[in-house]
Amino acid sequence: MKMSRAAFALPLLFAVGHGACASREPNVKAIDTTLEARGSTGTDVVGINKDGDAILQQEHGLGSEIRVAQHVNENIRMNINTEFYHVKECWKNRARGTTQEMPELTEFADVGTGIKAKEEIGLVGNDVKVIRREDAVARLNAEKRHQEELRANLTNVRKQREKCEFEAARDTAKKKAVAGAADSDTAHAGVPDDAQ
Repeated sequence: MKMSRAAFALPLLFAVGHGACASREPNVKAIDTTLEARGSTGTDVVGINKDGDAILQQEHGLGSEIRVAQHVNENIRMNINTEFYHVKECWKNRARGTTQEMPELTEFADVGTGIKAKEEIGLVGNDVKVIRREDAVARLNAEKRHQEELRANLTNVRKQREKCEFEAARDTAKKKAVAGAADSDTAHAGVPDDAQ
């Protein structure tokens, strides 16, 4: 028995997305962006609002804002990974040729934004598709909160790298001082104290 795509997808839609079509009030409200424009900075409008306040106003689409936040977060993640690599290399170089053990370093664990998308499987046009939906405002806020967490992680990893590099430089200075003292001792070996 041959079953059409529509006959297959219809029960699947009811099983997965039952109740998804319930109507409700939108959670996005209208914003009064009325300004008496007095100038521009290129991307921003400078003007006076209805309360008489001088306002610098930008307007961006929500999708653009989410993309920018995701892009910034990805750049911070890459910086964290790069810094962590340098921390590990610094400690490996310090330990090379010594009995010094590399300290246990905490790896960066990115837990993400914590936003879970709702998933539906169903017929869209003639194709069966997986549709993931999430609250866009909640996603933007979560990306911005996550950005703060990522920046804190980046700061911590940079401090670890700087500490290792400082200690490595101190170790090198000590080795040079010891080597210099040893060279001085061998240069003066066999010469009477009163001749020096």
